[in-house]
Amino acid sequence: MMIDNATLRQFMNKAFSDEDLDALCFDYFPEAEADFSSGMSKSRKVIALIGHCERRGRLNDLHSAVARERTELWNQTFASQPVVETPRREVSMSSVERDSRQIFLSHATADAEFARMLARDLQAEGWRVWIAPDSIRPGEKWVEAIDRGLETSGVFIVVLTPAAIASRWVNTETDAAVEMQHEGVITFIPLNVIECLPKRLWRQYQHISFRGSYEVGLDALLRRLDGRPAPVSPALPPVDEPPVAPLPADLLAELLSGEGVRLRNAVSLLDNRKPDGPTRRALREYMKQMLAVPTTSPVERTRAGDALAELGDDRPGVLTCDGMQLCYVPPGDFWMADKQASREGHTLSFLDKPYWLAQYPATVAQFREFVQSNPDYKPAYGDRPLSSPDNRPVVYVNWYDALAFCEWLNRRWQAHLPPGYRVTLPNEAEWEKAARGGLVIPVEPHVVTVDSLKATLAGLPDTKSNPLSNREYPWGDEPEKPGTTGDPYRANSKAAGVGRPTAVGNFPKGAGPSGCLDMSGNVWEWTRSYYGKEGPYRLSAEYETIDSRNQKRMLLCGGSYWNDYTGCSARSRYYPHGYFYDNLGFRVAVSPFVSDR
Repeated sequence: MMIDNATLRQFMNKAFSDEDLDALCFDYFPEAEADFSSGMSKSRKVIALIGHCERRGRLNDLHSAVARERTELWNQTFASQPVVETPRREVSMSSVERDSRQIFLSHATADAEFARMLARDLQAEGWRVWIAPDSIRPGEKWVEAIDRGLETSGVFIVVLTPAAIASRWVNTETDAAVEMQHEGVITFIPLNVIECLPKRLWRQYQHISFRGSYEVGLDALLRRLDGRPAPVSPALPPVDEPPVAPLPADLLAELLSGEGVRLRNAVSLLDNRKPDGPTRRALREYMKQMLAVPTTSPVERTRAGDALAELGDDRPGVLTCDGMQLCYVPPGDFWMADKQASREGHTLSFLDKPYWLAQYPATVAQFREFVQSNPDYKPAYGDRPLSSPDNRPVVYVNWYDALAFCEWLNRRWQAHLPPGYRVTLPNEAEWEKAARGGLVIPVEPHVVTVDSLKATLAGLPDTKSNPLSNREYPWGDEPEKPGTTGDPYRANSKAAGVGRPTAVGNFPKGAGPSGCLDMSGNVWEWTRSYYGKEGPYRLSAEYETIDSRNQKRMLLCGGSYWNDYTGCSARSRYYPHGYFYDNLGFRVAVSPFVSDR
């Protein structure tokens, strides 16, 4: 019998207490703890653990671990798949022969992409690599696997980054390796990948730097492994700013440990230490790097985004209206779906002029700027839209709030707007074309601020043919869903398991051809289009409006954090007065296709 996830979930909820489940994770899947949030119930932890293993192709390992820990109940429940004996092979460490050509590669979960790339390159040079979790056998406890890896390897390499310094597993493995180096049974080689402050004892060993160039670092590492002298590393180029300060491991761990009050307390601790500018800048840069790494889990992304908000998010286009980043959408034909999730549609030609769509949904900080500039304006839900961190999409806004923001920004930017263009909500066609691209797309995303719009029109960026002009998602046709061949970290949808809006730009791998982010999931986005019109879209008063007296239901696009489907044609509708929801937001367009109808 095949054990599906629902059956496994029911078995685990029955067989494990909350404490037992934590022990199971600690023993077999310690990296899964990053997917657990404070106060999460046992049933939610079970779902998170199954999802974690499914995304990493380790469901069989989970089956083996659960069967090993609950053998009798497993055999009673799954009679056709009994566990006759412990599904692991015992290794007698006293009789193991150490392999001088095997490398134990220690790394933090956040650095997995770098570590796996390095492992592949070392294997191509004839080295055998022990790396977690790939080298852990089904049903083998994490500690058992580490012991086996350490006892059979002749070389220990640790990837040094702030995440590694904060990882208890990297610390445990590395401390053991240093002791083994003193005993003369293993060669210890630390790699300087991201500036950090390792333990004093670790700093006594000669590091190999990967900070300037991966290729140079790899060559130096191979020379060290082969016993050849390494060339003198070239000096790093001078910089105008002082060097980035090493990251305090305890602060880093606190910043990534939770949200709300706990996160604010961590930042207060940072302020109480009166750190210099470089320390705060280093923490910001590290959080941004966590967002840039494709393999960072959704929960880790969420925590990094929240920490970035508390530290001061300095990414372009996030906090100020005048710094808003605008993505260029070329003129020309485009494909538009007939209905949600449909592969049937029409090629339309009426968007025959360039236009721009904001790279991100409007943020809390930007909406606050609007409210403070218009003291007489009262948002529909009072101060609630301003209650979230500054770098998240503004929510609890109805259609009238979104329209008022656009009208204010249109007046503010009037001197910079090309003739015939205005700031407004996008219509459905503009939104969908920006999400999947037209028949032609920019060679590279062309992202500017409002003061560069006229210059862009004077010399339009180069374009190329769109290889997926009717793509299902902004990034292509692979769904954003764990358990498929798609990357599960492209969007904040229901599949990501975050359960609330995240900072804008948290999922950079989800960008569309024009460079827009968060068009799949996170929050639904208001448009100026009516809901429910049949047939090919047309630019007419029958299909859209910017009349603030409108009472008809309006269309929203893109899906949100609690939706299963978040493709380019994801659509919903609400009356313009909206509802008190934390998943309704908007982004602005600079468009030549709107009148005062």
